[in-house]
Amino acid sequence: MKHMDQKISWPTVASRVLLFSLMWWVLSDGNAQAWWIGVSAVSFAMIASVALLSPTPLVWCELLMFVPFFLRRSLQGGADVAWRVFHPRLPITPELIDYPL
Repeated sequence: MKHMDQKISWPTVASRVLLFSLMWWVLSDGNAQAWWIGVSAVSFAMIASVALLSPTPLVWCELLMFVPFFLRRSLQGGADVAWRVFHPRLPITPELIDYPL
């Protein structure tokens, strides 16, 4: 838990809002009409971020170091799924289920 006497700096707030906005933009495929809900989503993400994470600024070099790890693990996961799908002893029968909302 963070101490209540720690202050959050404006660069920290700005970097987190920028990151959450970028994430929303990617999730909404850049649709400008989705920002009516995106503003509240980014706001709630920022509130949760301040409450749960330490008030240190985002370290971009650490984020960039995470990208190769993420890509490597994504490729490993994709190869594992492909192996399971095409392995002759692992019969899978995928189905599409229509579920009315």
